[in-house]
Amino acid sequence: KGCLSTRGSSGINAEYGASVHKYGVGSCGPRGFYGTIDVHLLLEEKLAQYMDVEEAIIYSYGFSTIASAIPAYSKRGDVILCDKEVCYAIQKGILASRSTVYYYNHNDMDHLVELLEEQAKRDRKNPKKARVTNRFLVTEGLFVNTGKQWYQRRVREEAIIYSYGFSTIASAIPAYSKRGDVILCDKEVCYAIQKGILASRSTVYYYNHNDMDHLVELLEEQAKRDRKNPKKARVTNRFSGYGRVVLSTRGRYPTFPN
Repeated sequence: KGCLSTRGSSGINAEYGASVHKYGVGSCGPRGFYGTIDVHLLLEEKLAQYMDVEEAIIYSYGFSTIASAIPAYSKRGDVILCDKEVCYAIQKGILASRSTVYYYNHNDMDHLVELLEEQAKRDRKNPKKARVTNRFLVTEGLFVNTGKQWYQRRVREEAIIYSYGFSTIASAIPAYSKRGDVILCDKEVCYAIQKGILASRSTVYYYNHNDMDHLVELLEEQAKRDRKNPKKARVTNRFSGYGRVVLSTRGRYPTFPN
């Protein structure tokens, strides 16, 4: 019998023949060997439709996905704090980023906090440099090398306290806010929050930096839109983000501290 018992299917055999006639025969079909062809683009289009996002990209190999994603966000001069036992692909991605990296002992949250505090001291000594430095925590959900899980809650808590992100803040926003929800956001929020808002596909309105009067104007405008469409308003989540604080409401508006 053929693979998955398909050898006897005339329809599938016809597809096999058409594919061989069009693309030829090889041991694999990555872009690195044959270049981008129509089936690569078609798969990306279908994945984007399925995930309800604007675009998708496929990699030929899981290793290259990890190793290229890290340097896509972290660059020379940025800071990465990383677990010592991350997999080889993550190690190569960090190396390719040319960032400054500090390793903490495997799943040792106390050691991680020490490194966070040391970096905070360096930032206070050179605030000008700190303003243009992105900081990332890199770890694994389930470690390939040890089989252990990461301490998700503790890592996220420390990341928020010390204003680290991408995978912390940026992934938290789309986890709560989705397409159709409304976000009111300060224009000067950090890069990680910007990317998190972008990933959420929510409707976003920016108010001038620390301008509470402008924020109130946007809140009043949103309230008018809600009154015009109360049915939609009942299922719309609203979020207001400024600095490290994100206030969430459902069907009502937040009150702000003085």
